[in-house]
Amino acid sequence: MNSVLDDNKLLTLPNGERIQFGSNVNFIFETHHLTHASPATVSRLAVIFLNEKDFEVNKYINSVFKRKENFQACEALVESYFKEMLKIGQSVRMEKEVISNTQLGFINNIIGLLKSSETKIKEDKQDFICAVINGICSNLDATGKEDTLTFIFK
Repeated sequence: MNSVLDDNKLLTLPNGERIQFGSNVNFIFETHHLTHASPATVSRLAVIFLNEKDFEVNKYINSVFKRKENFQACEALVESYFKEMLKIGQSVRMEKEVISNTQLGFINNIIGLLKSSETKIKEDKQDFICAVINGICSNLDATGKEDTLTFIFK
């Protein structure tokens, strides 16, 4: 693993096969701890610690949407629907997630689905709401999806 993180970007697989990555390839790892990482690996990384208690969701969301020119048209939808639905999703998420995720990962999942359908959401509020619901529910188990949708549509 360390060789792929070096300047040569060469990954050697256990079977001896080698994969050369271009200089335009970067690796991003999200982890809860570095217990099993060697000092050599840690020295090749830029570690950014984000404490969820100090993480300001609204500032992050605003910065993401303001950076994207296409999303400027959605600003009213973000204020009216996204932030409120995000609160609902976060209240259900912790106990109903299929795979444990961080708060930032949860938000980025929703934003990723919005980006993938951005041409539609500029024109239609229903498409925007559906993309947000899909993002919120994508990592929830069946009861979590049901609870979230019941709460949203009651």
